[in-house]
Amino acid sequence: MKRQETRQKNHSRSRQFANGSALACIPSNRARGGCKRWLQFIGESLIIPVIIAVKTQLKNLPRKSGFTIAEMVVCFTIITLVIGGTMTAYNRSALFTERAGYQLAAQAQAVQQFEHVRAALWDTMSTPPVDNTTNFSSFINVAILELPISGTNVIYATNYLTVSTITVTNNPPTYVKLVQVDTFWPWNGVTMSNVMVAYRAPDE
Repeated sequence: MKRQETRQKNHSRSRQFANGSALACIPSNRARGGCKRWLQFIGESLIIPVIIAVKTQLKNLPRKSGFTIAEMVVCFTIITLVIGGTMTAYNRSALFTERAGYQLAAQAQAVQQFEHVRAALWDTMSTPPVDNTTNFSSFINVAILELPISGTNVIYATNYLTVSTITVTNNPPTYVKLVQVDTFWPWNGVTMSNVMVAYRAPDE
């Protein structure tokens, strides 16, 4: 019986609140504890139906499949590997391209030193014989590599030129000159080298 009376009172109070007359029924001299219980009842009568409606709507929503945490971790790992590999390959290709340019410039320096020996007079048929290649028997030259220059980024190369005489036959005496050019140049904190070896016959 007490439960039925309580339910009827709550039902009548909720109807009064819905009609807008609930606040008018609250006496001004009501105790502080009674006011708190009344406001708590009003709040519960409003919040509980809203929560029930939201739960009902969530239950009625269609379920859709999504990604798990493991799948997301694998996805981000693959993306990281792809981006890191691409950046590493780009940096390596840039370094190798720069080194190829340095090597070509150093080879040009070696060819230039060899041309000095080739242009020297070496005549074994004249009297007396003339051999000006002996002036380059041990020659060291420092020159600038033919690379794009901006400001003070000048790259120097050191060329070591060695000329030696080789006897091919003794009767008749036949000689050739062995010309070796060693070019050393810096790249990425390491000293690189180009070696060029060629032969030269006397002028006739």
